[in-house]
Amino acid sequence: MELQLAKRPSPSTLVMGKKVKLLTNYYRFNFTNPKKNQIFKYTVKFTPEIPDNSRKIRNKVVNAIRSQLQEYLGFFIFMGNCLYSLENSPEIPKHKSEYDGISYELEINWVQYIGEMDSDRLIFYKIFFNSLLKKIKYKQIGRNFFNPNQSVSLNQYNLEVWPGFASSLHMLQNGVMLNVDICHKVIRTETVLKLIEDIKKNCRGDLREEIKKTLIGTTVMTIYNKRTYKVDDIEFNKSLYDTFQQEDGTEITYQDYFRKKYSKNISDPNQPVIVNVNQKTGNQIILIPELCQMTGLSDSLRANFNIMKEMSSITNSDATKRVEECKNLLEMFKRNERCRQEMENWQVEISHSPVEISGQKINAGNLVMGKNDSGVRIEFDLETTHDIDRKIQSTMYSQPEIKKWGIFYSDFDRKTAIQFLETLEKCSQQFKYKILKPREFQMKGTRFQDWEQAIRENLDGSVQAIVLILPGQKGKAPLYDDLKKLLLKEVPVPSQVVLSNTISRGKNVRSICNKILIQICAKIGGEPWAVNDMPFFDKPTMICGMDVYHKTGTGSKSILAFTASINQRATKYWSCAKVQDEGQEISNTLESVMHEALSEFQKKNGVAPQNLIIYRDGVGDSQRSIVINFELPQIQQAIKRHNLEETTKVMIILVNKRINQRLFNTDHPQKICNPQPGTIVDSGIVQKDSYDFFLVSQVARVGVVSPTHYVVVYDSIKEDAQQIQLLTYKLCYTYYNVSGSIKVPAPVQYAHRLSNLIGDRVKGHFGVPIPHEHFGKNIQGLYFI
Repeated sequence: MELQLAKRPSPSTLVMGKKVKLLTNYYRFNFTNPKKNQIFKYTVKFTPEIPDNSRKIRNKVVNAIRSQLQEYLGFFIFMGNCLYSLENSPEIPKHKSEYDGISYELEINWVQYIGEMDSDRLIFYKIFFNSLLKKIKYKQIGRNFFNPNQSVSLNQYNLEVWPGFASSLHMLQNGVMLNVDICHKVIRTETVLKLIEDIKKNCRGDLREEIKKTLIGTTVMTIYNKRTYKVDDIEFNKSLYDTFQQEDGTEITYQDYFRKKYSKNISDPNQPVIVNVNQKTGNQIILIPELCQMTGLSDSLRANFNIMKEMSSITNSDATKRVEECKNLLEMFKRNERCRQEMENWQVEISHSPVEISGQKINAGNLVMGKNDSGVRIEFDLETTHDIDRKIQSTMYSQPEIKKWGIFYSDFDRKTAIQFLETLEKCSQQFKYKILKPREFQMKGTRFQDWEQAIRENLDGSVQAIVLILPGQKGKAPLYDDLKKLLLKEVPVPSQVVLSNTISRGKNVRSICNKILIQICAKIGGEPWAVNDMPFFDKPTMICGMDVYHKTGTGSKSILAFTASINQRATKYWSCAKVQDEGQEISNTLESVMHEALSEFQKKNGVAPQNLIIYRDGVGDSQRSIVINFELPQIQQAIKRHNLEETTKVMIILVNKRINQRLFNTDHPQKICNPQPGTIVDSGIVQKDSYDFFLVSQVARVGVVSPTHYVVVYDSIKEDAQQIQLLTYKLCYTYYNVSGSIKVPAPVQYAHRLSNLIGDRVKGHFGVPIPHEHFGKNIQGLYFI
């Protein structure tokens, strides 16, 4: 029996915050004639059959007899093998059409009337809107549309930035609405072949493996027709003199094909080829590196401060400009003759004004630190305090004494290590943190085997923490990954890596050491701070975060990361990570993990949780049924194993931060602004049959703030909706890598950090570096942040 998604509770009578007026990036999408608000769907059968991957041929066959079909269908849109029309024509005679010397018979069958709340209506609307974008010469790349004619060139970096729009249509409380947001696409002007040649020059290992590692999973764009393809493989054994069979059955070499079809001469016939696999048909598409460009930014480009600064100036529009750009797009349709005619034919109108809604601004409460000299805990209001960084530089809520710890550094970083230790000691005095002197290990050079030997010989479970001062830049420290894996899987000691360049530059060393001290405290089981008056905690409550890492590079394996609060402040966590088979979702794994988490909570608190609240990351709208029908039963089974069916209530909340919805505050008389942290929206633009809300939980220093979308898919707790909204906001302040708020609640960000720590380091000496059981059983700290 399938379980049902949670329903939105009745509107709350509580008023927790103040009302705010907001603009959205939603626009109303209507038929101008209500009597014509009906869409009919038809299927088209081609004889002889035209394969699914030959859409271009299908379109040409249909367009050749469009005027004949319009006698029965009026204006219609054709996509795939479906026709959409405003006319109801149950019986349409067969038609004949010819293309490229082949005669086709078309059989068109009426399928259904598409109701106003039918999901197929959204498909039609999306096809219609995309057709308008194509009419104004926008180029589709992936799901979004871009204007190459307005590209911005960064010639010194061989980059182009194409402006564009991301759009989607949603069935919401107030009807069908169009969501529009600006986006950008980075195109590298050098060819993929040039990138391969650069790899050859710099490669010291297996060249083919290095090329595959660099290219597989990236997206390339063909020079000749500006289409994008994902790189699924690199084939080194094909020659461009090899032949393949064309659709008409004739054989042709790759070199001749590109010369005849696209007038492109290939200079290097021995270059490897790119393989793209069509996900629907499984057919391979062969691409030539010389005729492709890379898209997006590589890690090395992202690490270039100057590039990112210029990119930011292009892509980060403020709120006012963002709203204006979206409005300008919709007004462009009105000015364009072809678009205007299309909308008149279909009697469709798209509002030029964004939808206005009401929200509310709630307060996070107080941040609670350690005790002052009078024995009273230090508190300050999160809403009115603007220098949180300074405020938290005092005694932490709970700071375990550090008696046994060490510091490792190479011989040429000795001065840096001395500077670091001197500064850390001053910081510990400011925090009133009792830390004994560490044992120092000065290493000769940076050979991993030497560092590994020293760590294995000198560290055991009694060591509370170590600091590693490593050479190199961020993301390029040669020892970093291997040492992290060693200390994660085989020598379980919480570790803190500090790059020597960061300290030796001499800038902000005191600030860096303050943050390191906070992180070490959290890693060994301390509590840097807490937030007061957490909802739900009038009863024993466990808050969980859950994330799955899929790109492990180990075939069909993925990693489940799980965190669970084990105290009544949601500041201490038990954590666990498991490797699982991709195809099995996380059914069996989750039951055992939840069973362990419940056991740990009972062990620490002497009682079982009465409220179990789970924040689940990484689940799209189309996957909600998986959570309800596969994951929830495993959670319930774990509860049953503890005989808690009657006493433990469950709430599961999906967390989606990669969304295109935007909110803008209109309270300011002169301009449109970002909404304040704590802005909640739970009406107007929420989904019709879901229990969901949007929360802005952090400040955007540059550009436009992005809200996070929360969907409650299961709820047996049945508390007022505003309570879960308030809890969610407060939890955004309890992530100990950041002094303010973050975009998602801390438990799910901790799970994300844990899954990435493992997943990003799968290759190398230790395979999948699942954390040693010592971390979960004996430390119970946030060793992975």
